[in-house]
Amino acid sequence: MVAGDGTVIQAAASRYVKLRSEVAGQAAQAAREAASGSPGDEKLEASAEHKERVAKVASEREGARQAKGRDKPVGVVCSSEPNAVIQQLKHHAVAPSYKPSVVANTQRIIVGKTVEPSNEVKAVRPMIEQAERIGGPSTAHQLATSVDRSVSTHQRADFPTRIPHNSA
Repeated sequence: MVAGDGTVIQAAASRYVKLRSEVAGQAAQAAREAASGSPGDEKLEASAEHKERVAKVASEREGARQAKGRDKPVGVVCSSEPNAVIQQLKHHAVAPSYKPSVVANTQRIIVGKTVEPSNEVKAVRPMIEQAERIGGPSTAHQLATSVDRSVSTHQRADFPTRIPHNSA
């Protein structure tokens, strides 16, 4: 038997510094122009690369929201920590955060861990793979079986429903 759990932790980034995808794109363009105007300036180049990454993440989130048919398909990102997702924390505040998850075996030894920005179900596959490397196929099989019983049907595409148990 194995057990897993996840939570929400706040990122180090400020919850007050958020950019919409349009603004992030404009900031990236301005930074790239500044870097182009001063070739060899590593600080401007690094700033431009960071702002381009922020704009890319915001654009990807906006596309994902549109694909899901959200009412407000605006991609919002934290400029200082673009991988963090702005979501509700346990105490109901909204801030950039992550969702760490762990799985443990019956001896309470952690056999899988991962941090996913917003979706604990996406964390299952990497943890099953880690559990298999650490505890063997039987541990991974137990985890996959228990997850199969507890996850809703629309989330099943994000993880393997069965891992073959090899007795060899």
